[in-house]
Amino acid sequence: MHETELTLDQYSTLMLRYVGSSELNDELRQTFDALDRDHDGQITQKDFDELRYENSFFDQLDDEQYELVVKELLIQTNYNKGIDFNQFVNLMMNE
Repeated sequence: MHETELTLDQYSTLMLRYVGSSELNDELRQTFDALDRDHDGQITQKDFDELRYENSFFDQLDDEQYELVVKELLIQTNYNKGIDFNQFVNLMMNE
């Protein structure tokens, strides 16, 4: 099986092009819920850590690269404590 990687921009473009708005919201909610490992309504550093170790997510990154990616994501969005669903939607839709 050959895996294909999508960038965030490619994902957003495909979602907007091929999915209706209610379907898009459902897809984003499912993605958010999968990332929110403890289901507290926030995607946090702890959620990323659990995802990384449970599912080999971010497997291709060494520890330093992983920390940089997660911190940059949380800092870039100005949500050091986590990202809620609305912030996640804004991030995914590049708003």
